[in-house]
Amino acid sequence: MIWEKNYIKDIVALSIEGELVNAISDKGILETVQVELDIKYKKFIIDLQNVNYINSAGINLLLAVFTKIRNSEGELVLSSLSTKVNNLLVITKLNSIFNIRKTITDSILFFKDMEEVESTTL
Repeated sequence: MIWEKNYIKDIVALSIEGELVNAISDKGILETVQVELDIKYKKFIIDLQNVNYINSAGINLLLAVFTKIRNSEGELVLSSLSTKVNNLLVITKLNSIFNIRKTITDSILFFKDMEEVESTTL
């Protein structure tokens, strides 16, 4: 598995490529999320377009990232899921827990829409 971090304005975008299968090697993602939360970033996108396989360790990693972000009052969007990954989330019913968008652009628009709703309710 290879991953990289980018910033899109106030959003941290993590792009993952390959297989999400090893909790030890994937631990760097969780550590990176914690660092960004400590810096006060609250919006995260995980781009799974190039992930071709996820096992239970990968699912556990996504859940750990989700929990860490939510416990810090942040938001996580999973983006660009391959058909295999999407089917796995549907079968496990995790699609009802995760916020999933079809593209990175849709993910960014979700955060923009969220900001607009928050500003009108204040």
